Amino acid sequence: MEKKAKIYYFSLTDEQTKTEKLEWFKNTKLQDIDFQRIKPDKNSNWINLTDNDFETLVPLIDYEVKSGVRENTIFKLFNNGVSTNRDAWVYDINRENLKNKINHFIDRFNELQKNKDMSFPTDIKWSHFLKNKFISGEYLTFKPNMICNSIYRPYHKVFYYCDLRTSDLLTEYHFQIFGENLKETNKVIWFKCGKDWDFFALGINYVHDILPQGGSKCLPLYRYSNGERVENITDWALSVFSNKYSVSSEQLSVNSEQKEITDNCLLITEKLITKLDIFHYVYAVLHKPEYRTTY
Repeated sequence: MEKKAKIYYFSLTDEQTKTEKLEWFKNTKLQDIDFQRIKPDKNSNWINLTDNDFETLVPLIDYEVKSGVRENTIFKLFNNGVSTNRDAWVYDINRENLKNKINHFIDRFNELQKNKDMSFPTDIKWSHFLKNKFISGEYLTFKPNMICNSIYRPYHKVFYYCDLRTSDLLTEYHFQIFGENLKETNKVIWFKCGKDWDFFALGINYVHDILPQGGSKCLPLYRYSNGERVENITDWALSVFSNKYSVSSEQLSVNSEQKEITDNCLLITEKLITKLDIFHYVYAVLHKPEYRTTY
C-alpha cells in the first residue's frame, strides 16, 4: 500500500529583514527548527489554509451561471461598477453643470475628429478606449435622456452621463440591471471587493461606480430583458432556501397558548420563502459581524 507523504512547515516572520533571515538560517540547525505538521485540504492546498467552512456555503455568484452554462448560485446576473476613466467629465452634483461639461467634451472631440488631429491634446481625458473610438472616425452626439442618477464613491448621489461611448466600462449588463437609460426601478446589493478598503455592503437603487482599490460588485433583485422585468434570483436558490426554511402548518406543533393571538405574540401561519426573502437574507448575512470576522 502506497503511503502518503507527510508535510511539515515552518515560516519566519514577515517583519524580519533579508539579512536577519539569512543570519537565522546560518546559525540554526535543521533539527532545531520547530516544524508543524499540516494536512492539505480537499483541493490539495497546504498553505494559507482557513479554519472555516466557506466552501460549504451557498454560492452567491458564478461566471458560468451568468453565461447560462448552469444554475447553482443565488444570483444569475451580477456586474462590476461603472469605470469611466473620465469621472470629472461625466459626473457632477449639478445637472446643468454636467450638461455643460459633456457638451463641451463632445464639441471638442468632434472638432478634433473633423480636423483629423491625431495628437490627442490633453484638454479632454483620453484613454485607449476613447482613442479607438476616435481612430475609427466616430463622432459624438449629446443625448439629454442619458443623464441619470448614480451612486459614487460610495455615499454621494450624483448625476451621470451614461453614454456607452464616453465611459470606458459601461456595459450592456448595467442596462440589464437598470433598464434603458439606467432609470428603471431595482433593488441592488452593492459590496466592496479587494483588501485595501474595508468590506462594506450597501442597498442601492441606482447605477454605481466601480470604486478604487479592488473594485466592487452588485447583486440585483431583478434584471430587464426586452423591456420586461424578470427575477434575477435563480429558481435553484429558491428551491435550496425553501427546502431549508419553509414551514408548513402541518409541521407546526401549535398548543392552545400559541393559538391565542394578542398584541405581543405572532400569528403562526404557513410561511413560504420568496425570492425577495432571499434577497433580504443575503443583505443581512453580509452585515453579520460573525460572518465578516470568519470569512
